[in-house]
Amino acid sequence: MNRRCTTQALATHQQPITLTGAIDRIENVTFVLAEGYSPSLFPPFYEKAKARGWKKIKMACGHDVMLEMPEELTSVLLAASQAG
Repeated sequence: MNRRCTTQALATHQQPITLTGAIDRIENVTFVLAEGYSPSLFPPFYEKAKARGWKKIKMACGHDVMLEMPEELTSVLLAASQAG
């Protein structure tokens, strides 16, 4: 799996983000939490998704869900794209 991974671009941590509030107009949001590794920075975001009423999915794998559980993730993404 590691041979398929690349390093995260430094600019993704340095560039400012502009939030417009547009996410509040999206009716169908699914948050996927990979919970098979620690430490993870993402559980607080799962809780925020829960508070917003978003659909939530927990997957028992590491951060690279698409490499560890490709079929399962594909099912989740297809279901999310058809919901609404």
